[in-house]
Amino acid sequence: MRTVRWIGLGLSLGLLGTGLACGDNPGAPKAGNVTVSLTTPNADDGVVLVALFGPGFTNLQPASASYRVYSLTASPTEIRILVVGDLSTGALLSLDIGDPARIAEYHGTVIQAASRDDVVHTVSTDYDLTFTAR
Repeated sequence: MRTVRWIGLGLSLGLLGTGLACGDNPGAPKAGNVTVSLTTPNADDGVVLVALFGPGFTNLQPASASYRVYSLTASPTEIRILVVGDLSTGALLSLDIGDPARIAEYHGTVIQAASRDDVVHTVSTDYDLTFTAR
C-alpha cells in the first residue's frame, strides 16, 4: 500500500512540474492576426491570383463572406491564393502569423487578375498587397 502512495505522489508531482513548464512563456512571441489588403486599378476585378511570402501562415480566411478562397502552399514560406468575388480595393484576406513583430518580413504580389467577365487584366505596379496587424 505504501508503494502505491509513493507512485501516486511521484506521478502527481511529475504532472504538476510538466504543467508548470508548459505554461505561458512571456518571452515567447504571440501569434497575431493580419489583414492583407488589395490595391487595384480596376473597378471590375472578379478574380486575383496572389503569392504571399513570409515565415509562415495559418488560418487563412477571406476578408468578405462573399469571397471564395482557394490556396496552395508552395513552400513553408510561400502560399499561392486564388480569390474569387466582386473584388475592390480594400481588405482581401485575414490570416495568422507567428510573430506580429516580424510583419515587415511578409510581402505579396499579384500574379494574375481578371474581370468579372473573364477578361484578363494586365498586371502592373498599380496592383499592390499590404499587410496590416489587427
